[in-house]
Order: sequence, then structure tokens, then C-alpha cells
Amino acid sequence: MRVDSLLLTVVVGVTAFAVADLVFARADPSQFVGLETTTDALYFALTMLTAVGFGDIHVEGQPARLLVIAHRGLPGARDAARARRGWRLSLPRLGDAKVCP
Repeated sequence: MRVDSLLLTVVVGVTAFAVADLVFARADPSQFVGLETTTDALYFALTMLTAVGFGDIHVEGQPARLLVIAHRGLPGARDAARARRGWRLSLPRLGDAKVCP
């Protein structure tokens, strides 16, 4: 159940940001460089979510930069929500490491 809601949140979030990016780009083409189609908007939203940022599409205008700040806030908000629900990262402890002969 938790995986389903997380997946739905990611899909809705990426779609919402892709639509917002496309609206910004079509309202004022100087806001984004390289963002011209719906596919470009979805691609940009996904690269922002994963923090890859290839540089082929980038922002120029101040309003678009504020939108990108909101993009980057989405993963942080997701992590904060996980922490509130008691989800923990399961990282291996140093003592659990096994040495191979």
C-alpha cells in the first residue's frame, strides 16, 4: 500500500511540474532554453526529480528559477513526509560488513 501511494505521488508530482514547466515556457519562451514540446517538459521534470540535470534544457528567467526551486523541494518534502510516518532508511552498520578471504 505504501509503495502504491509513493508511486502515485511521484507520478502526479512529475506530471504537475511538467505541465507547469510547459505553461511557463509557452507563456514566455525566454524563461526556458530548449523546452519546446510536451516531451521536453516531461524530460525536464524527470531530470529535476532525479537531480541529474544534463544541461540541454535550462532556465533563464527568474520566475522559471523559482519553479525549479519548487522542483527541488519536492524530494525534500517527500523525505520529510517519510520521516513523519516513521519510515527509516536501512543502512548497513559498520559491524555488519563481512571480509572475504
